[in-house]
Amino acid sequence: MTKSSSIGGRSSLVRKAVKRKSSSHGDTDQVDTEKAASVVSPLSTTSFSPRTLSSTRKSKGKKMQQMSLFDQFSKGKKKTEVDENDKIEGEDDYFAEEVEKSYLPRKKEILLKKRKAPSVLEVIGIDEAGRGPLAGPVVAAAIIIPTNIPGIIDSKKVTKEEDRDELYDQIVKSRGVRWAAAVMDAKRIDEINILKATLEGMSKAAKAVMELNSDLAGKDGESYMSEPASCERKGCYVVSGATPTTASVDDTKESSRSPESTGENDKVATVENNKEKKQSKIYYYALIDGNKVPPTIPCQAESIVKGDSLEYSIAAASIIAKVTRDKLMAEYHALYPDYNLLQHKGYPTAQHMSAVKKLGASPIHRRTFAPLKHMEFDKDGKVIEKAKPEKKDVGPAKKKRKAKTTAEIEESNIVTDEKKRTRRKTRRS
Repeated sequence: MTKSSSIGGRSSLVRKAVKRKSSSHGDTDQVDTEKAASVVSPLSTTSFSPRTLSSTRKSKGKKMQQMSLFDQFSKGKKKTEVDENDKIEGEDDYFAEEVEKSYLPRKKEILLKKRKAPSVLEVIGIDEAGRGPLAGPVVAAAIIIPTNIPGIIDSKKVTKEEDRDELYDQIVKSRGVRWAAAVMDAKRIDEINILKATLEGMSKAAKAVMELNSDLAGKDGESYMSEPASCERKGCYVVSGATPTTASVDDTKESSRSPESTGENDKVATVENNKEKKQSKIYYYALIDGNKVPPTIPCQAESIVKGDSLEYSIAAASIIAKVTRDKLMAEYHALYPDYNLLQHKGYPTAQHMSAVKKLGASPIHRRTFAPLKHMEFDKDGKVIEKAKPEKKDVGPAKKKRKAKTTAEIEESNIVTDEKKRTRRKTRRS
């Protein structure tokens, strides 16, 4: 029996039962009929045609487009990660507030900290900038950021450079932040390739953040700032910084002006938390943008594809990496103005490619990237000779056929006709 016939049989049985009941109970049959219809109607009206299923999928796709970023992120998570047991008190309000304030959620970070409780877990966001350019370094950034800053999204979606610079300043001045950026120069990229250089930079940045955080644990009033990234610094290096956990740099200025807004209770609570951190062991977990985890990273880690548009800490790291590299490229533009690095930031635009073919390579160009890998340079970077691929010996060169004149064409036609006649004669004989 098919599915449609079984549904139809069931509906006919229910109708007969309703008729019997109506004959004995009078006016109550209307109520029973409604109840029976409510039971039967979902099954009897269900259609299993492919057209209905496809329309259902389309409607679901439209709903997903209308959903917020956080809702889409939650839909895509595994069942174990959105289990009721993993929910934290006030978690829904927290995410609603994040969506409203236009910064990315900390979904993964919250789940990790809850599972590690009561131990102290610091989540490090890691991202890079500058893998694709033809010139300049690749910068990998790592960050521990406890403060929520409106506007923290993927750095590639923050199109205005002024907005990125402003977010960068807010991040490095926010309360209790620990950040580091590893600068891997073009020479290192050519030695080990761009992927390995990027992963190495991520490991260095994560290690610097962990060391900085452990050194400042329990020292609520101390801050740190290393020597900034500069074009004068050669080779690979790491820049880092940290702020006090009690109040941000801007908050301390405001509190000195108005004694009423000192927030003594918050300071006492923060000091107590820092003492607990100092006494207990701190665990670290890194969330990395992309699909690869560095083999030498000094803590547990996992990669998240397009994580810079899903997780707050990764997005903050992407802004640190992007702004750090852009500032370096602006300094390099002053050293090598003919390449116009300020405009394209070293990416292989048509203007940049033509400048390289004309002027050769500067010391910050990556010699293993095309078209540079097909060129030869002297010590100053000027093109000596373009390396041409060797031609394979195919044998004697074929002579080019000349265009036939009309007389030659007529003569060839006569010859072919004669050949055809002789063949016919031979076949007949």
